Amino acid sequence: MKTCPTCGVATADERVFCETDGDALVAMAVVVRASSVAITQAPAAMTCGACGAAGGGEIDGCCAACGHRVRSDQPTLPVVPFSAKLGVCDVVGARGGGDFVLRGDRGEMTLAFGVAGALAGEARALEALGGVAPFPELVDEGNSTAVASFVAMMAPPAASRRLTDAAASFALRDVLAVARALVDAAARVQAAGFGWSPDSADVWVTADGSIALSRLRGAKELGGERLDAHAVLEAIGPVFLPAPLVMGVPRLLHLMLPNVDVGVARDPDATRVELDAILADIDTPLDEARFAAVRDAGLRRDHNEDAFALSSGDEGGDAWAVLAVCDGVSASAHADQASETAAVTVRAALVRFAESGDRDAVSDAMVAAIHAAHVAICSAPIQHDADNAPGTTLVAGFVSRGRLTVGWVGDSRAYLVSASGAELLTRDHSWAGEAVARGEMTPAEAMRAPLAHALTRCLGPIEDDECDAQPDIRSCDLREPGYVVLCTDGFWNYFSDASAVASLVHELGPGARASAIARHLVNHALARGGHDNVTVAVYEHAP
Repeated sequence: MKTCPTCGVATADERVFCETDGDALVAMAVVVRASSVAITQAPAAMTCGACGAAGGGEIDGCCAACGHRVRSDQPTLPVVPFSAKLGVCDVVGARGGGDFVLRGDRGEMTLAFGVAGALAGEARALEALGGVAPFPELVDEGNSTAVASFVAMMAPPAASRRLTDAAASFALRDVLAVARALVDAAARVQAAGFGWSPDSADVWVTADGSIALSRLRGAKELGGERLDAHAVLEAIGPVFLPAPLVMGVPRLLHLMLPNVDVGVARDPDATRVELDAILADIDTPLDEARFAAVRDAGLRRDHNEDAFALSSGDEGGDAWAVLAVCDGVSASAHADQASETAAVTVRAALVRFAESGDRDAVSDAMVAAIHAAHVAICSAPIQHDADNAPGTTLVAGFVSRGRLTVGWVGDSRAYLVSASGAELLTRDHSWAGEAVARGEMTPAEAMRAPLAHALTRCLGPIEDDECDAQPDIRSCDLREPGYVVLCTDGFWNYFSDASAVASLVHELGPGARASAIARHLVNHALARGGHDNVTVAVYEHAP
């Protein structure tokens, strides 16, 4: 481990300069004897933080080996090899995260260091918990006010694996089992009067599938505060990304990943109830229908302004399906009402068309349906100021007789995915989309521009309550089995290329149902950050 002589931050051995203040880092190690800390001091100026050369090779304030400036006014720092001892235990290496490994007659132990007094809360919490699994047993503690505090504790069982190494192989039930075990541990820490800020590197999985902890990092007395069980799960959630979390349900990602509710303490009992509900969701059979949609607020928004509407039927043996997805313009008033109004209006208009039996004027019907949605928003009793009128994007699909017709306004998208490839069917009505269409920029260049997501068309009075909706329409034949994917930019911001969408769809294997794919795509957007509302609708085409 290395430390910064200026700010004291410890960092990995391979680092050369401190990320906080840019100073050269120096090596740090500790001699521990007779159950007390004894630190060997060496002038920091004798060790070059750039190349590690030691022994006084300094010329005019610079390292004789590499020429790097060596500050002669640095304070002395602990510099000791791994021949140190804690009683009869040897310091045999680094455990990671700034910790050392001790080995003795009782097996392996963890030796943790921090600034003077920083580990006192952890030592007190471990003492209160008594070393009962999954908590480590406190072996020793000490303090050198000049340099560092230390805590020595028993390491996890020898057959254990660090969670960060095992997580990718977990099934969803394994994830939930670890989550429940950590919530149970959090409840016991809380009952002992302490809080806890775990690190995923401190969680180990034993041979029988239970958990063990190598540290109780960040433990402190609660006082009048509450322990946040959600924060405990958020600390380990990222190790399960993308798999296995993306194979679950969206509410599992909301529980395991940092989100808009950060700072709102969750009681361990309430978190257990949520885990039970998630398990029930996972065990619920998926809908076998050929179309489905999933809508999620995302991890960074406290409300959802997306909407969708679906319908299907059969007229005289002629099956048809309608899908509509809308994304309310977040800068406008009551965007959620605008998106909901647009989705249900388009669906109703296309259902009436489907039930009429007329299939010769699909494009005209799509234009009329979208215009009706525009009028419905403009005439709806939605309170707004003149400069803050409601608006929404819309993408709709109508499938009948092996043919798909798509209509859209704004930047919600439609993709067609099959075994032979994938295609983006829509062109964004946005500043970036228009710049690409004019050949002025590549898609990558346009998306980096400040106005990339500025809409050039949308529905509602935010656009112009006197004008036509001005949709674009496209039709294509569905010649082979595959999927029609409609989505808001909360999804495609992370996976814009058609090939990327196809890869996610194909992860579930051939024959995956529309409900599984819609959920899977939403999960992937959440796993990538979930910064916006995200909605995905999927239609499974099987000629």
